[in-house]
Amino acid sequence: MRIPKENLTHEFVAEILDLFQVNAKTSVSNFVLIKDNYHSTIHINKDEDFIEFISTLEVRDFGKIYLSFLEFIMKSHNINFNVDIDDCINKNGSNDITFLFKYDLRNKSHIEDIEILNLHNLFESLLYKANHICREIFLIKRVNEINAKEKELIKDINKLERIYRK
Repeated sequence: MRIPKENLTHEFVAEILDLFQVNAKTSVSNFVLIKDNYHSTIHINKDEDFIEFISTLEVRDFGKIYLSFLEFIMKSHNINFNVDIDDCINKNGSNDITFLFKYDLRNKSHIEDIEILNLHNLFESLLYKANHICREIFLIKRVNEINAKEKELIKDINKLERIYRK
């Protein structure tokens, strides 16, 4: 079904996604709340003519170098996918990474209902990749920490061994 972009509303997007068995609800603040594989929101910005998909992930000790690596990898998958880290630390010591995907409507007079579903599915697949990369980063960090502790332990064992051999 073709939808003129002037008629595109949050309620309409939620209904369309609901028809495709995606758990979508409108909120008071003009967002569509999605509970699919990931929790996300959809915002229709009529002033700037785009649809924005947003999701967050809570991380700990995620430095700027990891963020730039994640951005680089995700931009290679889709240039419209942005990653941003919140500088404010949460009560539990973590930070939030925000994933944004903007779909430009400026050159369109209408949008297809299936196109909205496809955009949602694309965003979900990009979120899956981003989550996978974050997990890999944390696993690598953890392995490096364990290896560093193991090297320290080996040094201590060697010292003890030298002491007892004397």
